[in-house]
Amino acid sequence: MILLADSGTTKCDWIFVDKLKYEHQFDMQTTGLNPSYNTENEISGIINSSNDFLAIKSHVEKIYFFGAGCGVESTKNKMKQILGRLFYNCKEIYVAGDIEGAVYACTNTNAVVGVLGTGSHCCYFNGQEIIYKVPSLGFYLMDDGGGNGIGRDCLRAYYFKKMPEELAKKFESQFETNPEKIKKELYEGSHASQFLASYTPFAYENIDNAFIRQLVEKQLRSFFDNLLSNYKEELAKYPLHFTGSVAYYFKDTINTLCIEYGYHLEEIIQRPIKNLATKIDDISKLML
Repeated sequence: MILLADSGTTKCDWIFVDKLKYEHQFDMQTTGLNPSYNTENEISGIINSSNDFLAIKSHVEKIYFFGAGCGVESTKNKMKQILGRLFYNCKEIYVAGDIEGAVYACTNTNAVVGVLGTGSHCCYFNGQEIIYKVPSLGFYLMDDGGGNGIGRDCLRAYYFKKMPEELAKKFESQFETNPEKIKKELYEGSHASQFLASYTPFAYENIDNAFIRQLVEKQLRSFFDNLLSNYKEELAKYPLHFTGSVAYYFKDTINTLCIEYGYHLEEIIQRPIKNLATKIDDISKLML
């Protein structure tokens, strides 16, 4: 049995595929597994708490794991070792970043691919290899347009009293607003990026409000100006793809920006996992 995973910082999608027939057996979703933030105990606990995993653990022979935080060798190796200990009969384990998963899900030809989930990133795929022009430095310095960026701006707008009164009351009715508790989550908790991103659904629910619409557009425009701008030559010739929940839920704003910037938007995929499951042979060739 082949196990495929596509993990952001907040959610991880899994699909189990029959090794011989390449038929999907079942799929599921867990909390995100990010080796940059999660400890081995946390990752093991998430997997071992699932009856579905317990039922198939001994049958998994090959794993493809695409995940946020797996873009460098140290975290790739950490995740590979953890998965190897959990799925003890597995003979082959391949770990790569979520941007690789996005590329393989979207295209097998030249394209620029962006990920907009809890965090954000983009790259150029030339049909054979993935080319990065900007390194990912995480949510402290980057992640423009991602869920934690939008969530951070929502928090800032509320506490700086820039949020319209009616919207601020709605915000207060949905979230804890005690400054001490907010600071504890941000500076003492281990999942600050996820915490910030948890405010993004509020932005989507209120996207018809002009203030929120401008806030979201500002974040997404920052992604276009700071990240996509480095791929102008490629975008003049090749299409642009996106994956991730933020890209999916704010696709109207993204489409408007693509028209403004003159980019050809091909598609936006919320969950790449099912596309990945149909391309196992192609993925195997690219990852070897």
